[in-house]
Amino acid sequence: RISGKGADVAALVPACAAALAAAAFAVALARRWGAILALAISAIASATAVTGSILIIVNPDAAAAQAVSQATGVGQGASATVAFWPYVAAAVGVAGVLLSVLGFWSRTRQAGARFEQPAAGTGDIDPGDDPAATWDALSRGDDPTDGENKA
Repeated sequence: RISGKGADVAALVPACAAALAAAAFAVALARRWGAILALAISAIASATAVTGSILIIVNPDAAAAQAVSQATGVGQGASATVAFWPYVAAAVGVAGVLLSVLGFWSRTRQAGARFEQPAAGTGDIDPGDDPAATWDALSRGDDPTDGENKA
């Protein structure tokens, strides 16, 4: 009986996990376009991890053939069983894809709303007020937002 490490059998999945972790930090730290790029990388890395995990789940013999041939010198005819880790990796990858899409949708939706001007007549400041008069009222100690002391 030969047991192989997941990193030996599927070197692609741990590499995708590292890329996913780096992209998560980049999303948190980057501004709009950097975050969108990091989310795209995150989605690609997650989808690749899902693909690699599913390939191992579907055909574990082919995935383990290299590890078996290194241990025995013969890689054909070996029967491999799969532990639960490829299933965990696939589930985390699916969650990564979904969160990347949700993050992309959220980032693109918020980006324009942040810079929009409020409609006329909304807010505390009357558009007809003179800004200089407002500053003068502040200098006198009057509160220009209070209806009674408005200058």
